[in-house]
Amino acid sequence: MEAKVRSASEQIQIFDRFRKKFIVLTPEEWVRQHYIGHLVDAYSVPESLLLIESQIKYGALSKRPDIVVMGLNNLPWLIVECKSVEVSLGPEVFDQVVTYASVLNPKFIGITNGLEHIYFEFQPELKNFVLIKDLPCFS
Repeated sequence: MEAKVRSASEQIQIFDRFRKKFIVLTPEEWVRQHYIGHLVDAYSVPESLLLIESQIKYGALSKRPDIVVMGLNNLPWLIVECKSVEVSLGPEVFDQVVTYASVLNPKFIGITNGLEHIYFEFQPELKNFVLIKDLPCFS
């Protein structure tokens, strides 16, 4: 799908079809928009199950995971944290997505900078997320 972009108030904006509005096209937003397409195309994620920057409560704080994919059972299937291309996917990025996971309890978490995608699956017997090679197709 081709991106709709415009220039407004000296900023480049991209239309986010999920939030139904134009968003400032930051390097992180570029990664988020492209990764959403990747989830739909490569993993057969239904667009209707994607939540983009939805608000969650973490203690007294409000947080906004970049992407949450809801499962068919109406429970989170995947949470993804997106960073700009220049950001390395180190422990602090993993810790950020784990914070969201502690509230939402997804089966999978992922981190991406647009060039590299890293995935983890929750292993109940270990009570922890374990690195996996790739996500399974959505089902």
